[in-house]
Amino acid sequence: MHLLIVDDEALARDRLAQLVSDVEPEARVSQAATVADAESTMAAASDPVSLVLLDIEMPGETGLDWLQRLSQSRQPPAVIMTTAWAEYALPAIQQGADGYLLKPVKSADLAKALAQARKKNRLQGTQVVRVPLNIDGTGGYVPLDGIVYCVADARWVRVIVDGEAQEQISDRALKDWEADFGHVLVRTHRSYLVHHNAVAAVRREDGQTLVDTTSGDTLPVSRRHVTALRQRLAGIRR
Repeated sequence: MHLLIVDDEALARDRLAQLVSDVEPEARVSQAATVADAESTMAAASDPVSLVLLDIEMPGETGLDWLQRLSQSRQPPAVIMTTAWAEYALPAIQQGADGYLLKPVKSADLAKALAQARKKNRLQGTQVVRVPLNIDGTGGYVPLDGIVYCVADARWVRVIVDGEAQEQISDRALKDWEADFGHVLVRTHRSYLVHHNAVAAVRREDGQTLVDTTSGDTLPVSRRHVTALRQRLAGIRR
C-alpha cells in the first residue's frame, strides 16, 4: 500500500507517519505539505497512491476542495480526513471521504479507519469511482460504473443508476458528462449517453437503430451516431 500524508505542519506529518508505520509496517509512506505538492507526488509516483490521509485547513486549496476534485478522477484513492475540528466531519463524509480522524490521531482510531477503508475494496485494486451529481459537489454521488444511461431533460440531466429505486437528477450538462467520463459513457443521441457496460443489444426496428440497456430501457440512436457507437463498442469489447 502506498499512503500519502498531506498536512502543512511537518510535526503532524511526521507523527502520523510514525503511527502508520506502527499500524501498517509494510506501507510505503509519502508526505506533502500542500495540495499542489500532493498532486505532484501522486503524478510522479511509480506505484499509485491507494490512500490519502488529508488535513483540511491548509494554505491555498483546502483538503475539502481537493477531496471534491479527487472524487471525480478515474481511479480515486481512498481518503481519510484528519483535522482538529469536529464540525468538518459531516461535510467531509458528504463529499465522499472514506473516514474521519480527529487530531491528535490515536493509533487505535487509525487502525480502525484503515480497516473500514479496506471494506470498501478501495485499497485492494477494485476502486469505485464516485461522481458528484452536481457541479458544486452537493446532491450526493453515484458510482460511475453503476450508471446505465444519462438523458438530458430541459435544464437537468436524469441519471439512471443500476440497482437504485429512483433516477438521480444532476445539474451537470450532458456535454460535461461526456467530456469528463467519455471513456465509459457513449453518445447515442444528442439527448442520451449510455454506459458501454449497460448496452445489452444494438438492433434495428422500423428503420430506427435502438439500444437495449441492462435496465430494460430502450434508447434511440440517431443516424449520425450509429457508426461511432458500433465502433466504440467493438473496440471496447474486442
